[in-house]
Amino acid sequence: MTSISQNLIGLRRARSLERKEVCEALGLLPTSYARYETGLRVPDIELLGKFACYYNVTIDYLTGHTDLVSKEVYFQEVLEMIADMGGCAGAMASEALNAWSK
Repeated sequence: MTSISQNLIGLRRARSLERKEVCEALGLLPTSYARYETGLRVPDIELLGKFACYYNVTIDYLTGHTDLVSKEVYFQEVLEMIADMGGCAGAMASEALNAWSK
């Protein structure tokens, strides 16, 4: 399982962003953000939500609980699991998946 700090670094670098840019966008002090990336501090749930929105990922991805990076992929995976269950919910999930893929 990867750590929050590793994921923050990876997401920032994948987007070719400087720490300063992330700090300005989220209203963070550079020293505070550096502590999150080095693992000296752990962001609270509110800040995790801001990071997730900024990078367009799930909080579960940030915290290392899933490898599904984007919210869209996560949503699609959940719908596929529900569709596989069958029944009324499965049929509705299948319809949502069909609409999603168009």
